[in-house]
Amino acid sequence: MRRMKPWSALSENPQLLPFLAGLSRCVLAFGTFTIFPVLYPSMAAYRPLFIGYLIIALILQTMIYFGKGGWGRPMVGGIVDFAVLTLILHHVGSASSIFVILYTFGSILNMLVVGRVMGTLMAIIGVIMYATTLLLEATGVIPYAPGAPHWIAKTGPDLSAVFVLIALAAIANIGSAIVVGGLLTKIQQEERELERANRRLTDLSIRDPLTGLFNRRFLVEELNRALGLDGGEMRPFALAMIDLDNFKYVNDGHGHLIGDRLLVEIADGLAAAVRSDDIVCRFGGDEFLVVLFGVKDNLARERAEALAETVRTIGARFGDDVRVTASVGVTVAMPGDTVEDVIKRADDLAYLAKRASGDRVMDRAS
Repeated sequence: MRRMKPWSALSENPQLLPFLAGLSRCVLAFGTFTIFPVLYPSMAAYRPLFIGYLIIALILQTMIYFGKGGWGRPMVGGIVDFAVLTLILHHVGSASSIFVILYTFGSILNMLVVGRVMGTLMAIIGVIMYATTLLLEATGVIPYAPGAPHWIAKTGPDLSAVFVLIALAAIANIGSAIVVGGLLTKIQQEERELERANRRLTDLSIRDPLTGLFNRRFLVEELNRALGLDGGEMRPFALAMIDLDNFKYVNDGHGHLIGDRLLVEIADGLAAAVRSDDIVCRFGGDEFLVVLFGVKDNLARERAEALAETVRTIGARFGDDVRVTASVGVTVAMPGDTVEDVIKRADDLAYLAKRASGDRVMDRAS
């Protein structure tokens, strides 16, 4: 896990990598109209163009910051980057300048930002731009290195050397993009596997393995929050304790596998009978707890009766042989309650319902 932390940070904030890549574009753009004209005085004539490049870089960076532009933004940015690099290389010597490595750097950045397929396409576009420049120079259509220092030859390579340079550029740019893309894909796959494993671990820690409902640990944490015991505001809710009646006879008469299947069916039924923000939990054995948010005294019993009817309907599958019903105790949380207080009240009321022959709901007004 420690090895994946940097990539975890990127997955938590997917805009971070494009933002950092955009910063490198801004640095290059700033350097084109400040540093390059000092190193190559003849490039001062391109200052208006380089200022335009900086403006484009800043606009793209703003779009990255606000998450705008979709796939077209990195595509436009990559093409503009390669076009500026091609202009610089042509000016200072496309076959002899060390700046040719910026193509490879740009290809790798594009791969990291836009993914394997588009990154490879961008690398191919960069190679095509470089190859076109070399061919035009070698055939005399455009001059070679018009702004290069005097120690650089003004005669470009012949056609045979040009094809070698193009092949080397293709290997360096497209090859590096493919390698980085493969590594990135592998890292992303490992990241997804790690996320799935973490989700499974989280589910194991908060879910009941048989029914898939939340477990007691999760319930206690949520009740702490709902009661405002974590420092937040109290959230109104009712708590229903559901204790199944006659479930022991299902296990004894039909076997534990049938009993487990019935528990799962009841769990699914209860989960379907509540709203999406309510919480259904298996409290233990044949007991369930349901947190009904936003429910006050006048609705608590009505909602609890609906839960009892759900159990009654599912539990009737065995006919007159064994009728599984529910003894339900429902209480409304009050200011000053602890988790233990509200669970105990619901449990005590469920006990009273069971003592009164079960299949009923008890609240404090019963």
